[in-house]
Amino acid sequence: MSDNCLYLIPEMPDYVPDSKAAEQARSLLKSFLPAAGEIKATLTGIPVFVEAGDRPDLVACPQCGQNADKWWDEAMAAYHQNGTASFVVVTPCCGKRTSLDGLHYRPAAGFARFVLAAHNPGRAITRRERQQLSQSLGCNLREVSAAA
Repeated sequence: MSDNCLYLIPEMPDYVPDSKAAEQARSLLKSFLPAAGEIKATLTGIPVFVEAGDRPDLVACPQCGQNADKWWDEAMAAYHQNGTASFVVVTPCCGKRTSLDGLHYRPAAGFARFVLAAHNPGRAITRRERQQLSQSLGCNLREVSAAA
C-alpha cells in the first residue's frame, strides 16, 4: 500500500494564521482523522508550491484555458530563483495578468505559506469538516491530495 498525504492550504497564498489558530486547526484535523499517521502545520517564509506529485498533469491559463506547459516551467524557475519576488505573470497565450497560483492545475495544486498536512489520512475530509477547519483558521481552504 502506498503512502498518501492530504494538504490543506489557504486560498490566499500569503495567508498565515496566528499560532493559536494553527494549533487549533491541527488538533481539529487530528480529531477528524484519528487514523492518520502524522498531522502537522507548517509555515514558510514565502509561498511554496504544494502539489500532488512531481508535476501537474495539466497547467492551464485561467483566462483562455490554453495549456501553459510551454512557459510554466520557466515561470516556476524564475519564481524559485527570485525567492521573494511576486509570482504574478502575464500569460503568453492571451496576454492577461494572473499569478502562478491562479493557474488551473490538475490534479489540484497551489501556493501557500501555511500548510496543514495529514500523512496517510485514511479517508477524505468532508465539506463540513473543511468548513470547520476554514473557520478555525479564518480563511478558506483548498485541498491537495498527493501520493507520497
